[in-house]
Amino acid sequence: MGRGFSSSAIFLVSVGLAAAVNGAAHWMGWKSTGWWASLTIVGFAATLQLVDAGHGVRYQHFKPWDIHSEIRLLALLVVATQTAITAAFWYPRLGALREAVRHRVRWWQMVLFVGFVVVTSAAPSMDLPAYAAELLATALIQFVALASVVATVVSLPIETQQRLAAWSRSWLGDGGGQGQTTPRVETWAIGAAVWVATVCAVLAIFVYQRHPHVPDEVSYLFQARYFAEGVLWMPAPPVPAAFDVDLMTYESTRWFSPFPPG
Repeated sequence: MGRGFSSSAIFLVSVGLAAAVNGAAHWMGWKSTGWWASLTIVGFAATLQLVDAGHGVRYQHFKPWDIHSEIRLLALLVVATQTAITAAFWYPRLGALREAVRHRVRWWQMVLFVGFVVVTSAAPSMDLPAYAAELLATALIQFVALASVVATVVSLPIETQQRLAAWSRSWLGDGGGQGQTTPRVETWAIGAAVWVATVCAVLAIFVYQRHPHVPDEVSYLFQARYFAEGVLWMPAPPVPAAFDVDLMTYESTRWFSPFPPG
């Protein structure tokens, strides 16, 4: 058996985390925010219980239905409850939400956003009816999760929302109009890039042991090394069969990685 926590243990940890967040929010007087944050955390964890991730590198799909799996039945019940609560919260607010979105986002931008979320919701499958069903189900779950996150934010006290809005304007500007602050998109972008690079470096060192784990990474490593030597490809090895590396392109006089640089 592989090392690590079971999926059911992770689900229980998420429940404990949600309880801690809820308690902290109640202590700060943010009761509604605490409940919404807890529902969002547990909803994300429940969704993961429905995905057949496994230990190998592969496309992930929903697990086949198993009525005997208690943890999966519980996860499905949590997701259904989250969907019902979120729908009940937003239904009477649809008019205000529509007006808020209409003044900030153009209709074609919204169409592109929704289409992008739906199309990228599930990995492709040879079974087209199953793929279509999974696509719609996953898109629905993602929109419910997004609606839960937004509900968490809008349930914050007005003073906190105003402070967050002021902080956002100080970084990104007002987004148009008179009296807008000077945009600081460059600072935001640089900070985000540094954060992503730092997290990737930490994961590469402490989680992946500075060692490639899948064929793509091996090919990129070869590419980086011959780029570092100032060449675009490597001379063909004297015994090609001894260097039969997956995802490398072999020609009569050279071999190289087929991936785009980087």
